[in-house]
Amino acid sequence: MASQQPKSEADSPTELDAAEVERRRKQRDLKRKSRERKKRNLLELQTTAQALELEYKQLFAAKLVREQQQLDTTAAMKSEPNATDIEQPRLVELQEKYKAVRQEMHELREQMTGFKQKLEEYERFIAMLDGHLMGFQDTQTRQEEPTS
Repeated sequence: MASQQPKSEADSPTELDAAEVERRRKQRDLKRKSRERKKRNLLELQTTAQALELEYKQLFAAKLVREQQQLDTTAAMKSEPNATDIEQPRLVELQEKYKAVRQEMHELREQMTGFKQKLEEYERFIAMLDGHLMGFQDTQTRQEEPTS
């Protein structure tokens, strides 16, 4: 029996060692997977950053091109001072005409409103006259009937 007891004591530390070895192996695997995941995330972030930098450069270049075109356009307009000198008095003239036409339009609308009101009053007057005439005709026919 004495020989069996040391065996069981010897087996216990090896079983613990095996469990410890398995736990350590799992920890190493988890750390390795974590490092791989971090590396993969870092690569994805770098790729995304590069793509965003490229897009920024393209947008910035497009903005510069647009600004240059606007500068060219304004420079071309400024190089022809006679055109703007001629347009300014014409613009003032057109604005005055516009104001006059708007005023006339406003007056015509007021006249139309007045005419509509007068027309409604006239139609009410006609309806009232029709009512009176109908009443008058009824009395005429009543007066003629007894005489016949």
